[in-house]
Parts: sequence; C-alpha cells; structure tokens
Amino acid sequence: MTVHSLSPTGNCKGLKEGQASYSWCVRNLRTLMVFTGIWPMEPPTLLLNVSYYYNATTFTLVICGMMAGAISVMDNYDLLVDNLSINLIFTEIFIKCILIKIYSKPLSRVLSLMKFDWISLKGRGPIHGDVLQSENIMLLHANIPRIFFIAYTALALVAWTATVVAAVSRKSSKMQIDASNAFPMPSWYPFEMHSTPNYEMLLTFQVIIGCSIAVSSAAVDSLLVTAVFHVCGQLEILRKYFENLHSSETALEETEKKVAAAIKRHSKLIDLCDLIEDCYSQITLSQLLVASLNVCLSGFGLLLAIESGNIKVFLKFLLLLIAMLQQILIYSVTGDYFVI
Repeated sequence: MTVHSLSPTGNCKGLKEGQASYSWCVRNLRTLMVFTGIWPMEPPTLLLNVSYYYNATTFTLVICGMMAGAISVMDNYDLLVDNLSINLIFTEIFIKCILIKIYSKPLSRVLSLMKFDWISLKGRGPIHGDVLQSENIMLLHANIPRIFFIAYTALALVAWTATVVAAVSRKSSKMQIDASNAFPMPSWYPFEMHSTPNYEMLLTFQVIIGCSIAVSSAAVDSLLVTAVFHVCGQLEILRKYFENLHSSETALEETEKKVAAAIKRHSKLIDLCDLIEDCYSQITLSQLLVASLNVCLSGFGLLLAIESGNIKVFLKFLLLLIAMLQQILIYSVTGDYFVI
C-alpha cells in the first residue's frame, strides 16, 4: 500500500505522525499480546507463532492437570467446588485466546482501519473538520482503554499473586495438603508432587503460566475495549462534522459533496462495528456461559463456607464472585457503550 493511498493528502509527515499516534495507542496492549502469541497480525511472524503454540501447550497441560485434580476429589464437595471454580476461569481464558487466534484476520483488519483513522487525522483528512477537536476526541477515547488495560492487568496480577501466596502459606504452615490446596492451580499429576524438588518446580511452572494466563485475559478484554472506544470516538467526530456542516457561506454543491463524504464515512464505521461484533460474539458467549456457571459455584461455595464458619474460604469465594461479576460488567458496559 502506498503512502498516497494511506494518507488522504499524501503527506509523508502526516503518515509518520499517524503511525506514531497509533503505535502509542496500542503499544502496551501489543507488547503483552505478542508475548502470549495472540496479537492479530496477518501474516503472523515466526515469533508470534512460536509464542502462541508454546503458551497453548502449557495452558493445555495446566488445564488437564486441573481436570485430573477435580476428578481426584469428586467425593469431597468442598474441594470439588474449589477446584472447578478456578479450573473454569482458566479454561474460559484459554478458549478466549483460541478464538482471538481464529479471528486473527478480521481483527487485523480492525486494527488496520484504526491505524488508517490516525493517519487520516494527522494527514488532515477532510472528514475530520476541526483537526484539533478531532484529535482531542481520539486522544480521550484512546486514553480510557490504555488506563483500563494497565489497571486490569495490575489487578489480575495482584489477584494471582494473592492466590499463590495463599497456596504457599498453606504448604508452609503444614495444613492439610491434597490435590486441591497444595498449589495455586489445584492439580493432579502422575508423580509425587509434594516432595522436593518436584513441588518447587511445579509451583514455579504454575506461577509463570498463571501470570501468562492473567495477562492474556486482560489483553483479550482490553482489545475489545480499545476497538469499541475507537469506533465511538470516530462516531463522535462524525457527529461534530455534521453539526458544523452547513454554513450560509458554503455553496450548495460543496455541501452536497461533504454530506456524501460523511454518509460514506458513516457506512464504513457501521461495517467496522459489524466486524468487531462478528469477532467478539463467540468470545462474549463463552464469557457469559462460564461466568454464569462460576457465579453459581461461587454462591454454593459461599453457602458451604457460612455453614462451616470458615472465614478464609468465605472471602475467597466472595472475591471470586466479585471477579466473575466484574467480567460480565466489562462486556455489558462495553456493549452498551457500543450501542449508544
């Protein structure tokens, strides 16, 4: 694609500034998604493929171990609920990563269109009208997802750290050790897991994979927020363009051309909305199903904790319930903002 086709004015300076602004918008998100191998890029690089298949393999090993752990404690409802509540979260995140990879091509198209919008702004494309006003709108709608991504990633890592600390403290305090409370990811593997150095090696493996899974979840959700806020920013710019469209000093023929350009722009934004919806409809469905099931499990765990008077278990399932409701809230608020 040539410079002239990317930039409405063919301005090389506008092209470079637009690419720099776009890179600033997605830099943090892209870094972590490349690390986990799910950054939408066509064609994918060797590094991206290696990273994805490595993470997919390790995620699969962890989830299989957790499922085996659930089977090993099926006669104990307390331990089974504890296992499944964590198992479902990691399984759902893994499913989201797979779906992001499946929809990599259309998502790459979404990112390309976002990049073009930044280039169009810096190239002073005619649809932006007041360029300074348009830039402020785009910066506002880019900053919110950036802050969301940083806060969400930090929260996910803090939650995972707390889970690891709780598991290690149980081990060091010589509490009851079994497949469901010896590790942050309740698991069972066909070897002695609690002796040195097996325990330390498996714990380290789970800590690393858990961090990768936590940032993957934050990245997938943040990509949706970034795309939705970008589209909403473009619609806001288009609304401002329409408001300032008619002027007594503007010739009728010129006004008709501007209206035609605005209608064409609106049609392209609708196509972009449809593209985002197609990419995230399956992810939203999986999120809703798993979160609903986990809300039920968390509620059941809360009742068991209240009955036994175990404050630590009560707090654990309460935080898990809040986390699941937060996940549903993210998709609900984003979808609602998208519709508005």
